Amino acid sequence: MTRGPDPSHTKVDILRQFIETPDPVLFVSEVSEYFDKSDEWARGRMNELVEDGYLDSKKPGRRTRVYWITREGREYYASTSASDNQ
Repeated sequence: MTRGPDPSHTKVDILRQFIETPDPVLFVSEVSEYFDKSDEWARGRMNELVEDGYLDSKKPGRRTRVYWITREGREYYASTSASDNQ
């Protein structure tokens, strides 16, 4: 069994979901369902993006955490997507 992030879904793939959704925030469960992965997988990947400065999060309730894309995340997505289209 290999350790580390699942290489089949990149940071850009996750950021794309935040860019394309009409919702201002996403829950871990929404990301895990979209990628057909576990909540644990989604939470880990989203927390990595928070550490990178591409997502931010807030805990509005006892157990719920919401995530949204930051300006840095939008810029990273735009620069990565632009280089992919060249």
